[in-house]
Amino acid sequence: ASTWPLALIIEDNEDVAHYLKTCLKHSCQTIHASNGNIGIEMAYEKIPDSIISDVMMPGKDGFEVCRLLKSDQRTDYIYPLCS
Repeated sequence: ASTWPLALIIEDNEDVAHYLKTCLKHSCQTIHASNGNIGIEMAYEKIPDSIISDVMMPGKDGFEVCRLLKSDQRTDYIYPLCS
């Protein structure tokens, strides 16, 4: 198991998600969710250290993802970054 921080990327555009993973590969582990609904599930399951989320995407948008995760004790400490 790695001691690197875990970043969850919630992004529906595969090219953007790949770019973000490439940018972060030397500083943290990354996992990817292709929409807000999957991202919320993954956040609860994996409890990442940070989340990078698109704002406009199918299902729950980035603002709704942020609101839900910040209102849950399991994930309320995670620092969200929305793009």
